[in-house]
Amino acid sequence: MRPGSPAMTMNPLWIPVLQNLRAKGIKVGVLTNNFWIDRAKTRDTNPLDKKYFDEIFESCRLGMRKPDPKIFHFVLEKLKV
Repeated sequence: MRPGSPAMTMNPLWIPVLQNLRAKGIKVGVLTNNFWIDRAKTRDTNPLDKKYFDEIFESCRLGMRKPDPKIFHFVLEKLKV
């Protein structure tokens, strides 16, 4: 999966839903299995607009991947849910 591919873009119909959830104080996060796209590990790995999410969790940055339960526990702890 490459940044900009259909799997890595957000459907604009979700924007008002995400805004509404966050306005109600509901935490919104993304957990994705992804990978570094450059050897130097400096390029952005996620094209999602971060303003719609409280947190974006990327497996390449966390050193864990789904379906390992550890990554889900980590996300829940970070979001305090």
